Amino acid sequence: MTAVTCAACFRLRGEEVLIPTTSSPVSFTDVKYRETAGCFTYGIHDPDILNLKNRFIIWRACGSKFSCQEYSLTYDLVDASRSFRFQNDVILPGTSICETRRAVHILVCTTFSVHRISFGHPSSALQDNGAETDTLQRTSVLSSFNYEAMLDPSNKYLLSLPANTMPVVSACAVSKDDEALFLVGMDDSSVLLITMPPYLAQGTPTQTLLCRGFSVRRTWSSLLPFGHSEPSPGETVVDIAVHQRNTEVLFCVVSRDGRVQLWSHGGNKECSPSCVLSAHLPVDKGVVPMNASDVDKWRIKIFEISGQVLLTVFVSVEDISQFFVLSVNSASSRLDKLLCFEAFDVKHMELIDFCQTSVTFWTLWFDGQKPVVYSKQLHLDSFCQAQWKQISFDSDGGHRTVTNFSTCDLTTALQFIFERSLFSPKVILKSVRVCCGTKFAFSPDVQAMKSEVMKYATTLGSASFDNNRSTVAPSCGAETSKMNAAQLAFMENLLSCCTQYHQVELRPLALLYLPSTSAHGLICEERFFVFSVSDLFDDHRSLSESDESVPFDHTRKLMSSYSVPETIAAYVYPKFSKDISNMKQDPWPVAKEAVSYLISNVSYSRFIQKFKANIMHDEMGFCHLTERVICALEPHALPSRNPGTGE
Repeated sequence: MTAVTCAACFRLRGEEVLIPTTSSPVSFTDVKYRETAGCFTYGIHDPDILNLKNRFIIWRACGSKFSCQEYSLTYDLVDASRSFRFQNDVILPGTSICETRRAVHILVCTTFSVHRISFGHPSSALQDNGAETDTLQRTSVLSSFNYEAMLDPSNKYLLSLPANTMPVVSACAVSKDDEALFLVGMDDSSVLLITMPPYLAQGTPTQTLLCRGFSVRRTWSSLLPFGHSEPSPGETVVDIAVHQRNTEVLFCVVSRDGRVQLWSHGGNKECSPSCVLSAHLPVDKGVVPMNASDVDKWRIKIFEISGQVLLTVFVSVEDISQFFVLSVNSASSRLDKLLCFEAFDVKHMELIDFCQTSVTFWTLWFDGQKPVVYSKQLHLDSFCQAQWKQISFDSDGGHRTVTNFSTCDLTTALQFIFERSLFSPKVILKSVRVCCGTKFAFSPDVQAMKSEVMKYATTLGSASFDNNRSTVAPSCGAETSKMNAAQLAFMENLLSCCTQYHQVELRPLALLYLPSTSAHGLICEERFFVFSVSDLFDDHRSLSESDESVPFDHTRKLMSSYSVPETIAAYVYPKFSKDISNMKQDPWPVAKEAVSYLISNVSYSRFIQKFKANIMHDEMGFCHLTERVICALEPHALPSRNPGTGE
């Protein structure tokens, strides 16, 4: 597997939008919901219209903040990021982005309310406004945000919660009639359905109680001389999955005691949602969960393969973790187990996300330090199962952590830390502020920070010289001298801080799949990866591992962190170091010049050909992102140069 690119994400360009929900702060201060993320791709319209197949939106929900950013594999989009904060509220797991013929909707459920944030669909904007196609293709759908429309009563609703209950999880979808559907699972096993009127239609959202919880039954039993008054915590909702199938929307609810309920919303306004299935997971009685912390790891998703609806459930109990693939037998109202396969030791790794694409089953794990991806070919025949394969990709940009700076000079040490493809500017800025103290004011520009840190480290060397005459003080040649004890301690501390902040950025949140390009990837706290899987079950070695003639460090740099054009320009640093600052405005001319320089140099010719063959393969993800850079790879696009010299 080859990581094609790693880009910074969720970087807000503009003001954060504050959404009022309740007048008082959330009372569930002792409850923390898991952070969630996801990826939306266009699919309703003709995929060739406006190159929608090459556009996608990644989103992240954490606490009261929801952030989203749209990307295009063909164009640099304008106004492509948004951030919303829900006042005095917390976002529940289950946020979703859906599309209709006329709009793209962000559906969010919080502890007290539900919200629909709508944007005009790109194709609708073309038909309504007659805008130039090129201009529209470069405009993000997120630019059509309307604050007043978001506050319209038809687009928000305050939940009416039963007494002494708390929502724990949700799921959202859009019906065929453009109604927004929110399913909310409570800690007493109650299930609520909130239905919003169609987009741009007048009306008021409605709330329906689909399933009564044990708190309601306890209230009734207290009024009657018979019945049990004790709650049944084993019935608490653990997870909810949603799937849109033709004209119906399927919601699947799994409870703590292993009970599964399947609800169907047919889109007919005159018909209320119906429960088409209520059964227990076909697991051994000895595997019934007894520990709440184990059950909280359970996950359920709905997939459709060859027209057959399948439920995939991850069950984790003590040292056992398994995936169950179940088929729905509506006639007999039961779940038929198609197959069951072991996962991994849950004591050492946490399941973050899983998905099913074609015949491949993907899982994303977190081992406490870095994301881990495992995949296997999935056959519904339980007697023909493939083995798990770990997907190799470089989350550190191909660099190995330096454990000893004692043999390095100050310039070399700073060059390693300030490499753009190793640590992000945000990581470097945080680390520099920690190590140098708050009394220093540092620019967010990496090169400016590097100069200031050089001055600071030189001062440390001078102080060390005054206190200890045996240490050679750096003078005008300090940058090329061996570091003294004070400088060494400072650089090691700076590297340690950068490494810790870098690991935080790489905490995984969700899997990413782009059907139009068959690209896979993962979304992390501050970055997202997209990589190729064309050789997954043949040879998943990285490029540098499969071609020993290519310099290891050189190969990794182009395949590593940050956007493709920026790493290409940084690759020939310092020749284009002065142009690095211009990358934010228009990165492609700098990247094109950098690639032209690389190709004209004979020593890089084989490497460039290997890079082109791997990156630009039809099945490789993110190939469209680099299509403009590839123009520089063709001979007719190159400026006249003297081969071998780069001049």
